[in-house]
Order: sequence, then C-alpha cells, then structure tokens
Amino acid sequence: MSLDTELVRPLFTAGAPPGFDAPSAGGPGVVRVGLATQFERDPLVRYEDGAVVGAVVRNRVATYLGTSLDFSRRVSARFSLPVVAQWGSELADLSGDGVHAGDLGGGLRVDILEGGPVALSARADLLVPIGAAAAWVAEEGVRFSPGAVLGVDLGRVGILADAGVTLRPTVRTTDALTVGPELTAGLAATAAIVPDVLDGYVGALGRFGLAADAGPGASSMEALLGARLHALPTLEVDLAGGRGLTRGYGGTAYRVFASVTFHRAPADRVAPAETASVPALSRDAVLDLSGIEEAPEPDGGAAAVVETPLARVEQKEIVIRDPLQFERGTDRILPSSQATLLFVARLMNENPDITQLVIEGHASGEGTFEHNYRLSVERALAVFQALVEAGVHPTRLACRGFGEVSPAVAGDDDAARARNRRVVFHIAHSLAPNEPNPGWSTNVRLPWSGEAKASPAPPPPPPAPTGPVDFRDEDGGTP
Repeated sequence: MSLDTELVRPLFTAGAPPGFDAPSAGGPGVVRVGLATQFERDPLVRYEDGAVVGAVVRNRVATYLGTSLDFSRRVSARFSLPVVAQWGSELADLSGDGVHAGDLGGGLRVDILEGGPVALSARADLLVPIGAAAAWVAEEGVRFSPGAVLGVDLGRVGILADAGVTLRPTVRTTDALTVGPELTAGLAATAAIVPDVLDGYVGALGRFGLAADAGPGASSMEALLGARLHALPTLEVDLAGGRGLTRGYGGTAYRVFASVTFHRAPADRVAPAETASVPALSRDAVLDLSGIEEAPEPDGGAAAVVETPLARVEQKEIVIRDPLQFERGTDRILPSSQATLLFVARLMNENPDITQLVIEGHASGEGTFEHNYRLSVERALAVFQALVEAGVHPTRLACRGFGEVSPAVAGDDDAARARNRRVVFHIAHSLAPNEPNPGWSTNVRLPWSGEAKASPAPPPPPPAPTGPVDFRDEDGGTP
C-alpha cells in the first residue's frame, strides 16, 4: 500500500492551471506562496472481472502548502507538501483511512526559449519520502520526473503542453496493480475572460504505465475545468472541478479543487515617498483633480516652500519628476506612481494644443533583447491605458517600445540600470499659435474593453476677427 495515487498535484506556478506547469518565470525575486485543497471521490477502487468490488479510498481531502521562487527570468524552483485525510473505505484489508503526510515535492525549471509567442522550458521534479510510507499517499522510494513544457501565447488565449516521464522502482500493491516507470502528459487551454480579472481554463492530464507487466489500472486520465480570479494585484483564487476519463489509479469519479495563491515581486527600485494624495487609477477612473491639492501657506504669512511639480511641459517633452515604478519584470504600475500619471493627465487636458503625445518605454540591458523589447512595449501600453482611463482622449496618445537599445546613461551597475528603465513622454506634435484645434469627440470607448467613457471637451475655435479689415500692406499702400 506504499503508493502515491495522486494525479492532480498543484505546483503553484504562475499562469498554469492546477496540476500543470508553465514555461516562463516571472522575473528575479518573484515569490509565490499558496494553499490548495481538493476533495476527491473514489480516487482508488478495485475491479474484478471488469466490475467494481469496492472502494479502496472512497473519500479524500488533500491539502497542499506550496511555494515557488524565480531566481531569474529563466530559472525557477518550487516545493510542496501535502497532508491527506481519507475515510469511507469499503475494503478493510486495503483501507488507507486516516490522516497521513504525503511526500515532499521539489522541482526546478529552466527556460530554453522565450521572447515570442512560443516558449519552451525543461523541468525536473523530485518526490522525496519524509517519513514512513502511508497508505496510498506516499511511497518508500524517491521518484524523479524530468520533462518539458511548451507554451503558445495567442493573445487572450494560451495553450500549455507538458510531457515527461516518472522514474521509480516497481511498486507491486496487489495482484491486480503493478506500478513502475510512467509517461506523463497534459494539455490545457487558458483564456482571459475579463483581462487582469478573470481567467478560465480547460485541460486533461494523465499518466501511462511503461512497465512490461503494467495492467490497465496503471494508466489514468482526468479532465479539468476551472477559473482563476485575480482578487488583488498580489492574490489569486482558483476554483476547478475534474472527472476521471479512465479507470486507472488516481482518476476520480469527480474532483473539486480550490486554492489561494499570494505572489510578491520586488520593485525595480525603491519607490519614492508620495507627495500628493490621489485616488487610485482603476478601470472605472475618470480624471478627478480634487485629489491633487496645493499645500496652504504656513501660519504667520511666511512664504510657502515651492515644491517641484510632479510633471511639467518642456518644449518637446512632458518631464516627470519621479520615474514611474513597475513590479519587476511586469507591466503592473505601482501605486506610488499614480499621482504622477494623474498629473500628466491634468497637463494634457490643460494644454489642448498638445495634439500628439508619444509614450516611449525603455528597458535596461538585463535579459534578452526580445524580452526587453516586449516589456518596454507592454509598459508603454499600460501607461497609455492609465492616461486614457484618467480622461485623456486616446487620439492624442500613442505608445512604442525601444527595449534596451536607447539607454539614458552608459553602464551596467544598479544605478545605471535603474535610470535606463524608464518611460518618456515625447510631444510629437503641437498646434502653432492661433492654429485652430481640430477637436475630438467627448464620447470615448476604451479600445481594450469597449466601455464608454467621457472625455473633456476640446477648446472652442478662436473667435473670428471683428471690425473692418485693413488690407493695406506694410508700406501703407494697397496690395
């Protein structure tokens, strides 16, 4: 009875459904910690002559505590430990009822191909006994599982494929079940139902016995359907259900899965202290200047200290006082930069003569050119969306990424990298003096959601000249 029958083992990997791996790391220092629990009905039953004679394990609740750590953009590790409660066995001689600790799981993943729509990683996992082998939840020997993970990014839809082998000594549990080396495989599709809020996924995973004497019970497959809610920027909640597709060990009559995962990414640099109280930017935000207030003069009539504004217009650029802050390796804007973005939006609406502002994203020289270019484009796009949500008309904005090819300063130390990771607001076109503004519609639909928004009205055209028109030239004559 020293056999681990679990088929769906959560890995707490970013972007992957339960039981699956994903082929890309989040970035240096990204940590994920999760707690998952699942109820399984009939994960192990005994057959004789094709008929069920009783449930070896009738009910099971398995709870996993796990964590993953990204050492770099290409290398990540993960660990997990299960505690299992089982009850309701119908076969006393094979019963595994009780509470048991499972085997400690650990793994390492190395990205081989990244930077485009297709990503490929190599993985290696170990399952190590940490105590006495328990009934149907742990084994006596170490299991090693190398494999590969393939991901295809199709925009709002993604495809994940995972294949590998599990190497273990032959385990003979009964005269009806012999388990040895196995082929493992999984295929899943994910979809952004509501981008950055709700994802859905569907998939199937299985294992197939490779031993010469492996019977039909040594292979099993199960289908999964679930959803992931991004409840907070750092918190994800998963709910999923599954059902066995074959009669092999570990496949269930049905499965219910739930997990909560917290992830933390260090900031690219230390965020400066905020100097203004502003409302948070959100999907429903419209520019509200009431949150940006000038400090009153001190008592006694003394002149107030004039602080450098968060942003200002200088010739062909809107210059920001503090660099915009993002979570490391992502396009997620940190709260410390919301005041700056609202200030830039205010400047745009107070200066309607700026008819084209280009948001330029730049990256430091860490990582590949492909990754840095993609990240610079995504960050510029995130700023574009934030400014539109704050009331700037989208026809006045454009965005582009330069990756690492246009650094602000030379050097490869932390200070130089911090300066080269930046967003620049370049004024591409302004109206000439007295040139009429072509205007824009006050009704806007957000390009990424179709949601209706209101935009401040363009300025009225300059008044037509009044009174008699003087046609004399500069010399006092007539033309």
